[in-house]
Amino acid sequence: MTSLKKHLIRVTNMIKKILFRKYLTSLIIVLILVPLISTAIREGVKAESLERYYAGYEYGAPDTFGISARIFTINPNVPEGNFLAQRICILISADNAYWIQVGYDKNISQGHGNPCYYYEVYDENGWRLIYPPIRGPQPSSTYIYYISGASGTHWLISICDITGESILSTTVETVPFASQELEAFSEATTESISIDGTHFSQSKYFHREPPYVLWDQHVAEIYPSNAPYSIQVVSDHEFYASGGG
Repeated sequence: MTSLKKHLIRVTNMIKKILFRKYLTSLIIVLILVPLISTAIREGVKAESLERYYAGYEYGAPDTFGISARIFTINPNVPEGNFLAQRICILISADNAYWIQVGYDKNISQGHGNPCYYYEVYDENGWRLIYPPIRGPQPSSTYIYYISGASGTHWLISICDITGESILSTTVETVPFASQELEAFSEATTESISIDGTHFSQSKYFHREPPYVLWDQHVAEIYPSNAPYSIQVVSDHEFYASGGG
């Protein structure tokens, strides 16, 4: 056999070994990733499949570029994989169900065994849930939450204690930057979560500029209609809610 043939055979064998190693590497990567991807998909489906139960107020006033409310902090038992959220919200696109909201939650699915502040956005850029690295609200205490149009595409999100001392102040961009409806809601993922003690008060809005003005209308909503909740209407800008558990 000529030295050239021997060389070609060596090169061929070497290429086969390289290709075989690459195949094994790819196979190993696939075997590692598939279970992880499957788990992620299952967890995503699981999160999306959670039921939603709402009780609160809606204020249908377009171009109201600001909302604020005082929210009393409750601390009920929340089962594993579920959450309770109490928040104010601006619907920025009804057609696409886009929104921006701020409040507090007790989110066991996120590993939070105590109430935590959060703000959340769903818009053309996707979904973002942010937990600021600060101490959460004290149960049985009231805090003031704000969302206000800060500039052309940005919202100012603020949280204060009852004396007006600032706890959080940050800006968030949304696409689109619009306002079609205001909401003040308690939200839970299972009827077994008690919302007893829920209290929203001093619900306010402003148009393009402050000052904030008390709501002068409201639509009380319980969803679904057979949810085990009740709303005690105090005024257009204040309500209590209870039930569940």
